[in-house]
Amino acid sequence: MIKLRKKHLSFFLLAVLLMAVLQTGGMAKYLCVLLLIPFIIAKNGWKIDIRYFIIAIPSVLCAFFGDIKCLILDNLGNEAFKETCFLLIPALFVCLFFSEKKGETINDFINMLFWAIMCLFFIHGIMNFNASDWMESTHAFIMGIYAIYYLYAGEFFLFFVAITGVILSHKRIVWIITLCCLLFFILLCICKKRKNNKKKKTIHLLRFIGIGFVIMLLLYVYCIRSEYILRILEHYQILSYGRTNIWRNFTDIYYVSPDFSGIGLGEIQPILAKLGINAFGRLHSDVLMYYIEL
Repeated sequence: MIKLRKKHLSFFLLAVLLMAVLQTGGMAKYLCVLLLIPFIIAKNGWKIDIRYFIIAIPSVLCAFFGDIKCLILDNLGNEAFKETCFLLIPALFVCLFFSEKKGETINDFINMLFWAIMCLFFIHGIMNFNASDWMESTHAFIMGIYAIYYLYAGEFFLFFVAITGVILSHKRIVWIITLCCLLFFILLCICKKRKNNKKKKTIHLLRFIGIGFVIMLLLYVYCIRSEYILRILEHYQILSYGRTNIWRNFTDIYYVSPDFSGIGLGEIQPILAKLGINAFGRLHSDVLMYYIEL
């Protein structure tokens, strides 16, 4: 549990400010975060711990290959720039921030950021609560990550708080992914406790599960393209929040095959604008969006 100290108040206020800024629309939030980066680097004496940048590798690769594709297709423009900012600036800020902070200070900020997120979540959720969507919020994804982190750290009360937020946020995909990650974490714990000869078998099993998960994502995209998922949703009258209609507009733009190379980073949004459905940003599926773009 957290032992409250005076510095926690400053951490908490900073966390609330960050979350409030990052929830705003447009490019302003990225510019605000970008302006903070030189101050963090200067404060740290330009000493950067490269190890923290490992977590940014997926974002860097997505931005790099996406922009290369845009250059090849000659459509490197405003949308590609905004998507590159979306991928790189938050990751860069987090890596630099954690490189500057050390040990207990990092844990303090992580905890205060969690409570800031939970406060904003409950305030917004209570004010906009309804019987069908409960306290629906995009914070569900962050709370799911916190649930896994706190289970790993043995902070079971905070784990319970995070899981409560995940459930109340009413994001079905987050429920599924969080459950899968928790099961995967349990397998890792079992692997750690087993003897060496059995441990190797468990590691091979975990690798197989990881490869299987990637294959499942590709099958998910294929099922959307083939309209299997769409027909299932419609047949069983499962509320899709407009996903079925928006996905059908993109069936002629992509196909599932090794030779499909994408339409370029940020190119989904202009198509949505032409269709007059900007509200469905990112296609309600980052997996499908990045497959089509990259």
